[in-house]
Amino acid sequence: MFSKVYILVGITINKMDITIVKYNTKHLNNKQKINFSREVFGYTDKSNNNQYKYIRKGTLTDVISDKLGKSAFMIHTKNEEKVIKEMHKYKIPLELIKLMIKKK
Repeated sequence: MFSKVYILVGITINKMDITIVKYNTKHLNNKQKINFSREVFGYTDKSNNNQYKYIRKGTLTDVISDKLGKSAFMIHTKNEEKVIKEMHKYKIPLELIKLMIKKK
């Protein structure tokens, strides 16, 4: 269902472990894609003719460090299992790319 790719950028004592998660939602229909996106990443809820805006958090909002594009994001490696568990709910194929970045 998913594959792991390891890329070692640098190995030092002061390092940061990051995982890039690539996913594919082509097998989902539009309703499932929207439900997946809202549940995992969250959304902005607008009410009363856009007078009020509410930011609804998703299950992975606190875990995701940065969104890299339409179907990729970065997380800390320690949160990898939580992401895999959430993606398997929707049977989303994953590709995990691990990076070791040295801090200066």
